[in-house]
Amino acid sequence: MLDIDDTIIEVHGYAKQGSGYGYSGVRGLNALLATATTTQSAPVIVAQRLRKGSCGSPGARPELVADALKTVASLSSAKVLVRADSAFYGHATVGATIRGGADVSVTVRMDPKVKAAIASIGDDAWTPIEYTDAVFDEQTQTRVSRAEVSEIGFTAFTSKKKAEQVPGRLVVRRIPDLNPGKNAGQETLFDTGASTRSSPPPTRPWPTPWPRTRPTVVTRSSSRSTPI
Repeated sequence: MLDIDDTIIEVHGYAKQGSGYGYSGVRGLNALLATATTTQSAPVIVAQRLRKGSCGSPGARPELVADALKTVASLSSAKVLVRADSAFYGHATVGATIRGGADVSVTVRMDPKVKAAIASIGDDAWTPIEYTDAVFDEQTQTRVSRAEVSEIGFTAFTSKKKAEQVPGRLVVRRIPDLNPGKNAGQETLFDTGASTRSSPPPTRPWPTPWPRTRPTVVTRSSSRSTPI
């Protein structure tokens, strides 16, 4: 697995070239990292770019993705899954991944097309899951121990030429509204997590109301799977 993400490296001194205040509010430099993870070793940084501190997360340079995939290919013949959050949901990053022969799992941003895809998922198409250990949900700032998942066919970047469009799956996770009365008369939207793994069969119905969901991940069709 290859993770693409950025981080802020704090610096001290006003004369530090390229330093600035970014999304974290800390004066520093922005490091764009590609980290490879296997079942047999600790995570290893295989590619990096140092950027000025005031730049935002969006957009991994295609060259970084290509360099990282070449390095991983020299170390292993296993099929690579590139994973990234919504800051890197763009044709440049996804296209470079596919050209490098890897699969991709990336969190998508909400747009009308994604909303429509989620709205078309039937109520009986959701599969309940329960986590062995509760996971922290950043949007609700709570720990979640149960959820429902579903998936639907989805083609990303339909505004591009047909050759540049990416067919795959939109995998959606939704969590229960633990306080359904707090927004009387208004529907609640939650950001959700997702993965390409098939979920276990339904075990029991839950009486807690389920909110509508936001998009989570668009994945290129493949036989690979990753744990939720």
